[in-house]
Amino acid sequence: MTGKQRFLKDLMGKADQLREDTSHRRPYWSERKVGSSLVVALDNAAVVREFIALADELDDAGYFEKRFGKDCVDDQRGDVPGTVIARELGVEGLWPLEQRRLVDDMDLFFDVVELLHDLVARPLTRTTTSAGAGGTIGTSRSSRGAWPTAGA
Repeated sequence: MTGKQRFLKDLMGKADQLREDTSHRRPYWSERKVGSSLVVALDNAAVVREFIALADELDDAGYFEKRFGKDCVDDQRGDVPGTVIARELGVEGLWPLEQRRLVDDMDLFFDVVELLHDLVARPLTRTTTSAGAGGTIGTSRSSRGAWPTAGA
């Protein structure tokens, strides 16, 4: 194995430790033209919409599987998320998250934010399901601390 190949293998093995910094974007044309960046304040609907998008992304990536269970072609979890949320918050029918319902009750929205914060956990390994090439990728818990690399 060449030095470049070793470097790439090591980089891939530590990919979960890399940080993506998207907090500092360059100013767009109108901001450069005016000379200062515009401050954008989000209304409640936008905050809820963005939070739901984030929660969906985390769910798709397996970050709620510890409490919600795995959701893949071979092992669908059904309404486990709704049951867990109802048990914790005492409110039925919150999963999947719906923007209108949470915008209408911001106290409930903040309860959901705090609950999902408490439920999130890093998935430790990724495996392909028995559905093969047409299937989804699921997660499973193990003592491995990193995502498996290609060919591993």
